[in-house]
Amino acid sequence: MMACAIGGEMESLQATLDFIANFDLPQVGLQNETALLDVINEEREQLLALGERLEADVSLNTLMLDKFSHGSLRGDKNAGKGSPTSSHVDVASLATDAPWPEASAQVADAARAKGETNVTDLTLWKGVASRQLALRRHAEAMNAKLRDEVVAQAKYAANLKRMLKRRYSDEMLELVPIMNRGRIVEDKATVNSHRILDELLGGTDYVYMGVDALLAKKGMTQVPCPGSMKKHHSNTVDGLFLEFMDKNQVPFGLRSTTNAVWKAFQAKKTRAGDHVQTKLCAQDTKPTETAMTSYMSYTCNAAGHSTYVQERRVARKYVEPDRSVFVGRALIDPTSRSVGFLGLLFQESLVVVVRRGEPLASGQEISVIESYMWVTRCDDGKEEAVKFREPLFTDLAVNGWDRKLSLFSQTIENILFDGAVSSAM
Repeated sequence: MMACAIGGEMESLQATLDFIANFDLPQVGLQNETALLDVINEEREQLLALGERLEADVSLNTLMLDKFSHGSLRGDKNAGKGSPTSSHVDVASLATDAPWPEASAQVADAARAKGETNVTDLTLWKGVASRQLALRRHAEAMNAKLRDEVVAQAKYAANLKRMLKRRYSDEMLELVPIMNRGRIVEDKATVNSHRILDELLGGTDYVYMGVDALLAKKGMTQVPCPGSMKKHHSNTVDGLFLEFMDKNQVPFGLRSTTNAVWKAFQAKKTRAGDHVQTKLCAQDTKPTETAMTSYMSYTCNAAGHSTYVQERRVARKYVEPDRSVFVGRALIDPTSRSVGFLGLLFQESLVVVVRRGEPLASGQEISVIESYMWVTRCDDGKEEAVKFREPLFTDLAVNGWDRKLSLFSQTIENILFDGAVSSAM
């Protein structure tokens, strides 16, 4: 083993001496061996530094080791036997064939010709970059999906909270007695609607003075008894919108019928229909012997729209020797919870005349009830108000007021018959 090591060192020393022999030393007039050794050491340090730089290049170092192992750099078939694997020997062997710049160029050309450049490294990094790009795109897609889910959950939570709040309000309102509801709304109606109620009540006298001319003009004498007539002007924006006339007779005296009509004015005048659902929110009525004021609010659901309606209603009774005249006026204000004021108002007027009819052969008294209702519409042209000009809503309005007048007539009859049954018992 020691002999092999010594032989290897000798061969390495011989290669170094051959390199020095082939190297052109500068002619500086060296006179002693010490100066020559200094030059050799300096040149050797330069070669070692260059060899270390070459070792950093993986492809170049691989090519150099391959050539050294096969002894192709010096053309000696036995050069690789027993020789050390140090990179310093590779550098020395390479330097014997050509100067270092030319040797480096030859090594680079050989590496390129052999296809041993950084192709492997490029392929590796390309795969890594592709995987990272795929992961990034997947993460961005997941983030977008999660963001949409968070927004949807936030909207769902807001809708659920609003629904629960509305349900809680409805349940609490149902627990409040009707008398307390009226008392709660009374203050609001007094503050906000006192002026409107006074104006409506003041206009009843004007209607009463021209009631005979009004009924004659509208053709009440042509309405059969019992019977009814109605006219509607669906295209009206501001002006007369609906007209209803009704005539009926009941087997009761004038006084009893007058009292029943006055009680009917004070009763509830809304009910759910086939296509309209109503829910009373509050009602406050203040009747006297000859006058009545009322405030009522309710929700109305029709054709997929929910509307909050406020009605301010007044009525006055005029008693004459042979008849009784009732004049009622109302201002109806539909609003929306989301939009507020819709820019739409309806003014309702009702005239009821109760007079004596021809008695029956048995002597039973007969009372004739003549009713005339007309509704005017006020539309300021807002976008929300224009929607209610569509035929769907106008038909609902016509049916609603027709039902209201029918309900009023039925209420009068029910009051009369209930009173007769109670007195008979």
